[in-house]
Amino acid sequence: MKTFDATAEFVGAAVFPSIFARPTFVKKNLLNIFAEEGIIDPQVMGWYSTQKLANFYQKVLKQYGPNTLFDLGKAVPETAVLPDGLDTLEKLLAALPMTYDMNHRNGYVGFLKIVSHNVEEKKIIVQSYTPYASDFTRGFLTAFIRLFRVGVRTTRDDEKSSVGEGYEDNWYTITYR
Repeated sequence: MKTFDATAEFVGAAVFPSIFARPTFVKKNLLNIFAEEGIIDPQVMGWYSTQKLANFYQKVLKQYGPNTLFDLGKAVPETAVLPDGLDTLEKLLAALPMTYDMNHRNGYVGFLKIVSHNVEEKKIIVQSYTPYASDFTRGFLTAFIRLFRVGVRTTRDDEKSSVGEGYEDNWYTITYR
């Protein structure tokens, strides 16, 4: 999958710590996939091509399946660059688009948009227009909401979602207790 902008980059802190923390066998295999993409010695504070990251996610999906991508996504809130003061779900939802942007630079990388949050129904609708695989995105959305709520379930709306050349336009419904 080709990304939106060949010059766009992601910060290593959003991705690599969760890989470094994996068991040796898994870590070695995942780092080998990055090496195939030309990222030989990944650094947490380094900046890297989003194209290489999108390629990495597609290879992980093909070789290891959607659950591995979901697990990698769930680790993002632990290490990604986050704005200060995220101490409520409402603040998190307001900052989620900015948080996505803070972990990227030098080009267009799509967006995350909180479409709605129905507090009474405990339901959030999110649009994710990014070059990243849907199971990874589903993982990090789930983990972010779990910072403030329990019983979180994130499902992709297959009717609204689509995959095109260089992007995934995914819609998610997130429910919680």
